[in-house]
Amino acid sequence: MINNSFETLLSTAAIMALFAAPAVAQDSSVATNALEEIVITAQRRASTVQDTSFTIAVVSGDELASRQINDPASLTNITPGIQLSTVGQQLSLFVRGAGSPVANPRADPAAAYSVDGVAVARPISVNGSYFDLARIEVLKGPQGTLYGRNSTIGAVNIITNRPTFDLEGKIEGEVGNYNLFRTESVLNIPISNTFAVRGAIQTVSRDGYLSTGYNDADNYAGRIRALWEPSDTMSLLLNASYYRDQGHGAGDVPLKSAQGSFLTDDPWFVQEGPPNFNDQVPSDGNQDLRNLLLSAEFEADLGFASLTVIPAYLDTKYEALTYTAGFEQHIMNNDEQSSLELRLASPEGQTLSWIVGGLYLNDSQDGFLDLGTLPGLLQRNQINALDLVSYAAFGQLTYSISEQLRLTGGLRYSNETKKFDGYILNLDLNQTPLPGAQPLPSFGSRKFENVSYRLGVEYDINDNSLLYASIATGHKAGGFNVGAPPNGYDPEGMMAYTIGSKNTFAGGRVRFNLEAWYWDYSDVQQVQFNFVNPFPNFAVKTFNAAKQESYGLEIESSFLIGDNGTLSADITYTHSTWSEFSLPAFIFGPFNIPADDKSGVDTPFAPRWSMNISYQHVFELPNGGSLISSVRSRIRSAQTLNTTGVLGSRVSGTMSSDLSLTYETPDTEIEIQAYVNNIENEPIFSFSGVAPAGHWGTPGAPRTYGIRLVKHFR
Repeated sequence: MINNSFETLLSTAAIMALFAAPAVAQDSSVATNALEEIVITAQRRASTVQDTSFTIAVVSGDELASRQINDPASLTNITPGIQLSTVGQQLSLFVRGAGSPVANPRADPAAAYSVDGVAVARPISVNGSYFDLARIEVLKGPQGTLYGRNSTIGAVNIITNRPTFDLEGKIEGEVGNYNLFRTESVLNIPISNTFAVRGAIQTVSRDGYLSTGYNDADNYAGRIRALWEPSDTMSLLLNASYYRDQGHGAGDVPLKSAQGSFLTDDPWFVQEGPPNFNDQVPSDGNQDLRNLLLSAEFEADLGFASLTVIPAYLDTKYEALTYTAGFEQHIMNNDEQSSLELRLASPEGQTLSWIVGGLYLNDSQDGFLDLGTLPGLLQRNQINALDLVSYAAFGQLTYSISEQLRLTGGLRYSNETKKFDGYILNLDLNQTPLPGAQPLPSFGSRKFENVSYRLGVEYDINDNSLLYASIATGHKAGGFNVGAPPNGYDPEGMMAYTIGSKNTFAGGRVRFNLEAWYWDYSDVQQVQFNFVNPFPNFAVKTFNAAKQESYGLEIESSFLIGDNGTLSADITYTHSTWSEFSLPAFIFGPFNIPADDKSGVDTPFAPRWSMNISYQHVFELPNGGSLISSVRSRIRSAQTLNTTGVLGSRVSGTMSSDLSLTYETPDTEIEIQAYVNNIENEPIFSFSGVAPAGHWGTPGAPRTYGIRLVKHFR
């Protein structure tokens, strides 16, 4: 770990970057090549990152593969200012210190997730999508107009490769420490001039990072896509994917809260044995997660507008025996989602461009959670059933006042109904009701309506420099905790103010972007173990924290060094604190959380300074091949991991670096890569929580290394 003095280094680096970019930009005579432009569809249209008036982190599929980003937890490595928190298999994105944990299947995420344009209600359903990717787009800030539902802090778009009309494919294999063995195979076949099919398969097997075998990998996934293009004005794309993840599943390590450190010198060590509400858990945990996604995308050029229709069906099943948070939990959850999205978009290049659309989404859950309360006793939280029906209508207009000045306005109306029906029942370890135990009902029904908007202005200083400013809102509906009424929590909302600039200098050899923001986040949904009605039953409970304030500055910069080197430095300063927050007490020995006023305290996952810096150099070899060396470092200053404020929930700054060396043959058909990730062997936690069993946290991957071989067929 690094100490807080690293903040001084980061602040100095930020100031240097501000002065360095103009200095490099003055010399345009040496421009012989340019930085690559990535085309995105974040605004439901094709554009480039530099032409998009908000901060968006985009990583291409090739770069994702070379950086071993093939699971959702690795998204944290893409860009500073975001962190992905994991509670078991539940995923939660935090952006610039804003976000809320997803700690149970009923909870909604604060970021909108989509796979190939399909809106995904539960982020656990995107776990198996990270193979044969075209790119991943991470949008920072509320996306209330075009994405709407649960996009309070941003959106994550996963875009896989479409079929093409070329015969091509690849075979990829990877081996590494912890007995890693990963394979990926892709085959793209043009059946005719108008019909093509693309199939992809990935398998991953790896021992657990924890001493008890948890945080392992034992999964496989497959996807097939069929594209029919009978003309230049119409296409139909059919998609089917399946993912299954087994193994020991997720695990945590105990934190020694009294000293704010680990119980041992090994951050990945856990004492094996029966749960003792302190520091040990059994090693017999297991999981079975299955995702099936079926979707279609129909596009047609109607002349006055282009039509897009995306129907989808998503079926997710999750069963597990887990000891996350230090005690026994039996989980079974089934989730079925059906959705339909329609969009009409005006042709490109018009003075007034527009997009309008609608989304229907139906999500139904059933299942249970048997929660260990004391040794020898389970508490069943039945979540059968939670039904969600959501409708939305949206539209966005952009008017070009001149060739340089544009105004944008957007609205989205959302209507959402949730119904909850279940019960609580005390059981013994054989899952048999205790003598005289009676089911305690949990139920509720609520309707949520919201209008989100976005107002923006863009000004082109010249062909290579864009100024922009915007005001945008975001919204996430409320929901239900287990227990009898009153058992609900309210919606949360975001008001975001942004001003920024995107610039390309020196004939495309230098890229320098800045964005400043102020976010007012209200009724923030947070989670904590607490008592539910009737007492003394308890659960992971969602409640509303009154207000959060976040502001800061983000710098993105890339420089071509000579003809073969690329230096990138992204720096984010974030000031994110609770402006109003009364933490509720949870008195349940042996670990208690006192009530506390957290106003003025830093919010979780909000390091003051964060930085990603990388350098890549291509060495051209005499045989026509190339050797690509790459080094990357991610630096974060001190941050808080949860809301409780107990000792150990605030951790020192971290630094984690990766190194890789890749050989490409002259025809680029073969790649051989050797890599080592997290050279420092730094324990970087994605979550820590205080439960009746103590203070437990989820560490990321330790030092890993391996060899990757890719054979392309073109």
